[in-house]
Amino acid sequence: CVPMQIKVLSLGDAYSAGAQRYLAKIAKCDGVEITLGNLMMPDATLEKHCAAVRDDLPAYRFDYTPEGSVRLNTIESCLPSRAFAWLDWDYITMQQSAELAGDAASFLPYAGELAFLMKQHCPGALPVLNETWAFEPDCREEAFARYHRDPDIMARYESYFKNSDGTYAYSFAEGNNGNDLYAAVQLA
Repeated sequence: CVPMQIKVLSLGDAYSAGAQRYLAKIAKCDGVEITLGNLMMPDATLEKHCAAVRDDLPAYRFDYTPEGSVRLNTIESCLPSRAFAWLDWDYITMQQSAELAGDAASFLPYAGELAFLMKQHCPGALPVLNETWAFEPDCREEAFARYHRDPDIMARYESYFKNSDGTYAYSFAEGNNGNDLYAAVQLA
C-alpha cells in the first residue's frame, strides 16, 4: 500500500500555523505523508495578502518542512512567488485575519482575487479557505470587542457564506461547490 502524500501551502498568520500543527497531527494519525509550507504575515487581512501576492512583495516569513523531514526551516522576507514555486502544491489555503474573520463582507472581493492569483502561480493546486476559530469568551484581544466578546456572534459568519439550502455560496475550491474537496478530505 502506497501512503497518500499531500503538500499544503498556507497564506495566513499564527492561526494558519496553528491549523497546520493540527493538520500534521491528523495526517500522521491517518498515515498520510504531508509536506507543509506557511507564508506568514502577522495579522494580515485577505486584502494585504492579495497585495503581497499580486505585487510579489517580500512580506512573508516562509516556514516549511522539507519533504521527509520534521525540521522546520524559515526564510525571512520571502517573496510569495518563491514559496509558490518551491513545490508542486496540492492545496493552498488562505485565511482572513482573526479580527475580520466574523465579518463576511471583508472576504470580498479579496478571497476570490487571491484564489485567482494562487491558480496563476500553482495551476494544479486547489485554493481552500481556512476559517479561523472564534475567540474564547474571556479573551481580552481588542479585535474581539467588535463581536461584543461573544464567540457565538463571531462564529455565525459561516452562515453568511451559505445559501438557504445549506450549500456554500462562494466556492474557493473547484469541483461541486466544495463538496468534492470535503469528500476527499473525509476519505483521507
